[in-house]
Amino acid sequence: LPGLPKRYGSAGLYEERFVCLARAGHPRLGRGGLSLEAFLDLPHLLVTLRDDARGAVDAALAKLGRSRRVAATVGRFLVVPHVLRDSDAVATLPSRLALAVAAGAGCRVHEPPLALDGWTETLVWSRAAERLPLQ
Repeated sequence: LPGLPKRYGSAGLYEERFVCLARAGHPRLGRGGLSLEAFLDLPHLLVTLRDDARGAVDAALAKLGRSRRVAATVGRFLVVPHVLRDSDAVATLPSRLALAVAAGAGCRVHEPPLALDGWTETLVWSRAAERLPLQ
């Protein structure tokens, strides 16, 4: 987190990456993987708290001169498997979340068909809290 004010402390927790999640038995997704063309043809579910329907996938696709169709947006990651279970949509999610919910939600994890940057999940805290007594 570059530029974090000194009044905050931070620690990297783990490296994360994106994967795709879709319902098990999806008619367009077999065991052979997810092609870019199939990925672009599918409706997409996007998790966002903003008013726009753009995310990291859209930025990566724009570099390729391509775009996807975001069919719906939701404001919470844990809503995604419930929507996917009853649709032909695909969602691109953090891998740890996708792997944790896939089997119980009747979904399968697929590798994304394009390069997506990973990131470090980081814990941030107020240094003022370091001086508070534990209760």
